[in-house]
Amino acid sequence: MSLTRRVFLSGSAAGLAGAGTNQFVRAEFNFSAYWNLGRERLLFGSGVVTGWAGPYGATEEIPPQDLFYAGGPQSVRGFEYEKLRTNPLGNPQGGNVLLVLHLIDFQFPIFWWFQGALFSDAGYVWDDLSSVNLKDLRFTAGPGVRLASPIGLFHLDVGFQLDRLGQPESYEFGFGYGRPF
Repeated sequence: MSLTRRVFLSGSAAGLAGAGTNQFVRAEFNFSAYWNLGRERLLFGSGVVTGWAGPYGATEEIPPQDLFYAGGPQSVRGFEYEKLRTNPLGNPQGGNVLLVLHLIDFQFPIFWWFQGALFSDAGYVWDDLSSVNLKDLRFTAGPGVRLASPIGLFHLDVGFQLDRLGQPESYEFGFGYGRPF
């Protein structure tokens, strides 16, 4: 059995020199691990993504393009891209706190370059640290297909929103390149 880990930490600060109107800090931590279970192309993966952003100085709100969003084929599968949390008009709604859990991603050989997958994700985006409540987490699960081609891994997943099963728009197809997380 072999283990492959990926750890990514990023941070940024805007307005440090006092120039401009936006002053905020932003940090994101991404950890993922894949275990090769000893059989050819039998893989188990899991991961977590967390993020926090906060204004300082005269800034009261972080610009929308610098907020965190979740949903889509590289995030919480089962939701449209950046639409895990939406406003009443159905548009993406970001927040200052992010939590995405890739609970399981189990991949197994089918034939030739094709692999099957079963996965489960959870996540949410909150306005600030004081509003974080793990009961808000949205859970998804579903099957997928992987094409391990010579130019890279392509994945097609269908995620089902577990709290909305049987309702309209309770699932989403997602296509991506590379590992889902």
